[in-house]
Amino acid sequence: MSDLQLSLLLLGAVLVTGIFIYGKWQERKHRHAAEQAFNLGHADVLLEPGAAAERIEPKFEPVPGEEEEPERPARRETGEPDQTGASENALPSLPVIDAAIDCIVGLESVEPVAAADLLMTFSESRSLLTKPCHWLGLFESKWDLLTDASQGHYTQLRAAIQLADRNGPIAEAELNSFLNCAQLIARKFGATISLPKRSSILTQATELDRLCVEVDVQIGINIISRDAGGWERALLIKAIQNAGMRQQADYTFHAVNKEDRAIFILSGVEQVSLSSGNSEAMNTSQVTLVLEVPCVSEGGMAFDGMIAVARQLVEHLGGRMVDDKRNPLDDGALKIIRAKIIEFQQGMAQRGIPAGGELALRLFG
Repeated sequence: MSDLQLSLLLLGAVLVTGIFIYGKWQERKHRHAAEQAFNLGHADVLLEPGAAAERIEPKFEPVPGEEEEPERPARRETGEPDQTGASENALPSLPVIDAAIDCIVGLESVEPVAAADLLMTFSESRSLLTKPCHWLGLFESKWDLLTDASQGHYTQLRAAIQLADRNGPIAEAELNSFLNCAQLIARKFGATISLPKRSSILTQATELDRLCVEVDVQIGINIISRDAGGWERALLIKAIQNAGMRQQADYTFHAVNKEDRAIFILSGVEQVSLSSGNSEAMNTSQVTLVLEVPCVSEGGMAFDGMIAVARQLVEHLGGRMVDDKRNPLDDGALKIIRAKIIEFQQGMAQRGIPAGGELALRLFG
């Protein structure tokens, strides 16, 4: 090996050794910087027995220029309530009343309020209220409907007034009277009160009334006698009863469902005095079957049942089936009526007020 080769070999070894030493120095330098930045100089509790471990929770600082979202209060004590409905949803469901058709006010009291005292105070202040009102009290995770016979004591209460019925929407003056009455009761019993936004409630009442007007439809099918003398009363009543309808105290006949609610009714058989001596007064020339669209579920099937009864009466009595203008009702006309009934009831379902349900019966009862 020549002197030149030996010199190059020694120079390479020196360079490699220098690079290795420099790398170790850089590694130590960066480790030291990291320990200072992240405070990693504590003992490793997994590797060193006896070392004390301290729990360090992560902590996030807000991004510059952004503010932390304030905590939402658990419950609004006075004024307008939180419209998220979180506090209401946390409670058991409310019987009898529903936010879809009622204005609901919440009251909470530290001291239990006697139902009898509350209702007495309410009766003294509700002279201007015409819409149906209800009070409920929470007892052992269940809402009680308060009546004159209620003997309970409650710290959580709900008051409600119906927003619309067949007489129209609640008036602003009546809504104000109800809310003022609730506030008066809250003050008397030292309760906090949660009030809805009045403008929102009035808008809801108007929209609810508009729906009521649209779907408050009665379908009438008339059965008229072909003979000017009409049908003998006893024969008519027998035919109606054979069709499965029940006579009521007011001399109407009802076709009822499993819950004993009327599906449709038959009217026109009026009470007649047997001592009148007028044989013609004992006869009837027309009866009418009526179906209230918003008050029955499965309106298409209910209408089919009513038409079946109408056809049975026509067959047994020898009459004709006509509309209010005495126009004959053929299959084409009946098909159109049935389709409209289904359309009306679909509109109700889309608004969360199914036809024949409890809310619909309250609105149209």
